[in-house]
Parts: sequence; C-alpha cells; structure tokens
Amino acid sequence: MEFHSVVVLLAIAVACLLSGRTMTHYFQLESYQFPGYFKSLRRHMPRVILPGAILNLLWIGGAWLFASIIPE
Repeated sequence: MEFHSVVVLLAIAVACLLSGRTMTHYFQLESYQFPGYFKSLRRHMPRVILPGAILNLLWIGGAWLFASIIPE
C-alpha cells in the first residue's frame, strides 16, 4: 500500500472516531435505547451531524493535501 493511501485512510479513521464521540454521547443520554436515540438525533440534527461532517471534510482534505505534497 502506498504512503498516500495510508495517510488518507488514517485520516478517515481518526475523523470517524472524533465525530462519533458526539453520537455516542447522545446514545448514552438516551440510556442505550434506540427509539429515544433516533428521536434525539432527529431533534438535534444540525448539532450532531454537521460538526462531524465538517470535521471529516477538513481532516480528510488536509490529509489529501499532505499526501499530495510529499513526494513518493
């Protein structure tokens, strides 16, 4: 596997872990009950999904830029 692929895949993994923290927090707040969890996610959609999506885009974009700058 090439260095560039490893950097981008690692960035994706880290971004998913960081953005999943908020979703896990809401799952804990709803006492691990799926119906309440999904209601809570719908109720707080911009607050739960948007920061994670933006973080993922920035993190992956930065890794892609870093990987493209480094010569092979």
